[in-house]
Amino acid sequence: MGPVMWWWRWWMGLDPNRDRQPSTARNVSDDERTGSAGLPPPPYDRNGELEQLRGQVATLTAASAETDRLRAALDQARAEVAQLRARVAELEAHGTGAEVEDAAPEAASTTADMSEAKAVLGSSIAHDDLTAIDGVGPKIAGLLVNAGIDTWRALADTDVERLRAVLDDAGPRYRMHDPSHWPRQAALLADGRWQEFKEATQA
Repeated sequence: MGPVMWWWRWWMGLDPNRDRQPSTARNVSDDERTGSAGLPPPPYDRNGELEQLRGQVATLTAASAETDRLRAALDQARAEVAQLRARVAELEAHGTGAEVEDAAPEAASTTADMSEAKAVLGSSIAHDDLTAIDGVGPKIAGLLVNAGIDTWRALADTDVERLRAVLDDAGPRYRMHDPSHWPRQAALLADGRWQEFKEATQA
């Protein structure tokens, strides 16, 4: 045995773990590579997600209610605008000058009629207010106005089938309404037959 071989065997005898060091290093390296990947995922917060969804539902519900309120107000405003336009057209039809002055007694007569209507019906109503008809609310009144039916007289002269067509075109939520008695009630209002109108709506 030469001096070199003797020295190599002596050095290996001093470090018996030398051959295992690469394996240990590899194991450490594997553990390091594993890192946090070996940890379990965080627990699922079901209650937190449920509360979040409930909050979203509440927000959307409030927004939907506000939208319906604004639509009803818009329909009412359109009905009032149509009534004012009809009144303007009625006054303009009388011409100018002395003929316009003749509209004042007519307006006074209308006011007197509305006072009589309040006395008979127990509550005040506006002239040509379509919502005075039994079954006609602000939204339906807006539909009628958009269809050109903006006065009691116009409603009285409208065929029932046309009224049904207006409701059908508006969608399923309006088709359930029965317009068959609307022209009759509108005619009573247009003629100032308040007592008959009261009896008809209370029947």
